Amino acid sequence: MDSLVLPAELEREIFEIAALLDFHTIPSLLRVAGRVLEWIEPMLYRVVRIGHSSQKDEAYRRVFELKPTVLAKGVQHLFVTDLSHWPEDDVCRLLRLCAPQLLSLGSTSTFYKPTLLPILLHTVRLRRWAGRLEYLFGDHSAVDLGFPAFRTITHMDIFDEFTDENDEAICAGLSALPHLTHLCLNDTTSLDTIPRIFTQCLRLQLLVLMDADEEIINEIADNPPTADVRFVVSGLGSYSSDWEVGARGGTDFWIAGDEFVARKRRGEIEASRYLLDHFQGYV
Repeated sequence: MDSLVLPAELEREIFEIAALLDFHTIPSLLRVAGRVLEWIEPMLYRVVRIGHSSQKDEAYRRVFELKPTVLAKGVQHLFVTDLSHWPEDDVCRLLRLCAPQLLSLGSTSTFYKPTLLPILLHTVRLRRWAGRLEYLFGDHSAVDLGFPAFRTITHMDIFDEFTDENDEAICAGLSALPHLTHLCLNDTTSLDTIPRIFTQCLRLQLLVLMDADEEIINEIADNPPTADVRFVVSGLGSYSSDWEVGARGGTDFWIAGDEFVARKRRGEIEASRYLLDHFQGYV
């Protein structure tokens, strides 16, 4: 009896599904056959977090130097926490390589600069963005939420401080984003801005106010600036680790926040409760 031979397209789909279901299996899958290596190796670098681990940074740099096309095909989620192990120019080159298929981009460092704006024009599929707008545009007065890369954004984490000088312009810019449904702000945001955002951003499903200071978070949760069911406050936790969990399809603070709001709507959580206990230590 002849052995069954699967069509190459079906075989590839099977291996890709296996890799997506558990990325820890990818190194083993790479050893199955040369064709599988070609299919699956880019998926090993689907989520890249630079600055979290010197060992991983070194591995990413080796691939960047030896197999840049693998990263160009594979990277869909990029987060920059620190640039001590990567020259900034190389990270910019990496961003340029993966920009066309990038789905999420974040940074808690000073990586964002106006020089990145021309590169970001190629991020035509971007869904999630996190960072400081002031760094990206060079100054709060230069912030432009009409920038083409933001047109496809559904989830945005803004680390900037909202002030009397910039909050009106930022609120107007947020309301003009055609697909924005989820917004995260930090505690330095003027609380008076929150109700205005809900009024102007009609498509918003969730607004999370986040801070590392437990006392501040508890105070805001006890005295919220709005009674809107979509408003949630949260501790900061390990932000970049949580970002990676979300990028890999797990339950990040966005998913936890959506579930929290849904439970409030069903009456399973008291209407007066706004504190999200997703991050350990903020109960």
